[in-house]
Amino acid sequence: VLGRHDGIVRFTVGQRRGLGVAAGEPLFVVRIDAERAEVVVGPRSRLEVDRIGLRDLNWLGDGTLAAAADAGTHLHVRLRSSQALRPARLTRSAGNGEPEVQLAEADLGIAKGQACVFYGDGTPDARLLGGGTIAATALAAAALAWGQHRGTVVYSAPRAGAAEEGVVRRSQQPRTPNPEPPAQ
Repeated sequence: VLGRHDGIVRFTVGQRRGLGVAAGEPLFVVRIDAERAEVVVGPRSRLEVDRIGLRDLNWLGDGTLAAAADAGTHLHVRLRSSQALRPARLTRSAGNGEPEVQLAEADLGIAKGQACVFYGDGTPDARLLGGGTIAATALAAAALAWGQHRGTVVYSAPRAGAAEEGVVRRSQQPRTPNPEPPAQ
């Protein structure tokens, strides 16, 4: 047992402070599983995401969203309101065929429920192409390598209710990325 928590409502992806867990390296919240009342923590590299699955998509660009995803359309995205536009590609997930965003460079602390907004280029007056709500994220290769070799620390509460006290334990199962990686 590494520690205890009072419920998942007290945590957010990317959080470092107030975890109540001492470790040899700084730990961050990397995932929250509300159904299981688990808060998964790990090193900063476990926050690196390079693919984003989306829901509730709106497409304002030329043609259809399906055609843009099939073509692997290059665009820029904004994942936080104060963040600069980042280069990305709109593609289809190999796992379920739904549109997904592949970031040119991994980003930290992207979580389900955040907005992902598409723009035509990286200029301040770029054309708005659409966007959606983040439904899933896939870990970058560096984050996956850590999980395969060192395990994942899980900060959990009993299923009876997130407000109940829980314990921290170390899981031996690495997180499986979702959506699935593209076929090679």
